Amino acid sequence: PQHWREDNQPWFMLSDDGGHQWTEPFQFPKCNFVSVFGEPNYTIRDDGTYLATMPVIQDDHEEGQYRPAVFASFDGASTWSFLSFVGDERPYGMIHPYPLALPDGRILVAVRTNQVAHSAWVEIYESTDGGRTWSRLARPNDAGAPATLTLLNDGRLLLVYGYRRPSYGVRCRVSDDGGASWGREWIVRDGGGSVDLGYPRTVQLPDGDMVTTYYFNERQQDISLQGTGVRYIAATKFTPPR
Repeated sequence: PQHWREDNQPWFMLSDDGGHQWTEPFQFPKCNFVSVFGEPNYTIRDDGTYLATMPVIQDDHEEGQYRPAVFASFDGASTWSFLSFVGDERPYGMIHPYPLALPDGRILVAVRTNQVAHSAWVEIYESTDGGRTWSRLARPNDAGAPATLTLLNDGRLLLVYGYRRPSYGVRCRVSDDGGASWGREWIVRDGGGSVDLGYPRTVQLPDGDMVTTYYFNERQQDISLQGTGVRYIAATKFTPPR
């Protein structure tokens, strides 16, 4: 509930009717970590195993030194256990891991690297053994994070991320080779008022267009909050770049 507490422990709920009704909240296990940063990032392996990715703090780490961790549930999200770490230990934070299971059995995770918002970037990690071990696959951008990964209908991958440098906004890139390399950067939305924006969630519609939701603030608004416009949730519909 409070992301940056040293002893954070998240909760989760389940729905079997598309989100109309939900179970009571269950506390997610800490698995002997000092803190587990609750995030709604999960994917499902082809064998039905749920994989949730969340940053954690270990006993021997300083406050705020998060590491991306993978938790697995083999019984439909009823119980969870720690499975693996994503990436090596770094002197700077690696947070907001976003996973995606691919049809070929590989699992990718997009990780925000560096906790300083304006200088963070995305790194892509790959697992070929169901999430038990990971290798670094690519760094798609110079700046901008965190990101979401979406598998397009044509087999390509779309990476959408908040761009937290002037001119602030939301941007994207496309991979034609399963995440190993990424094309040019495209602007989804521009004109933000500060670094305090982004955190997208992206889906593809039946007609092939994309919808990405994110939080945003504008440069010019009548109401000011910390020097820029108020924050709000927004959505952009766009055609995937070719």
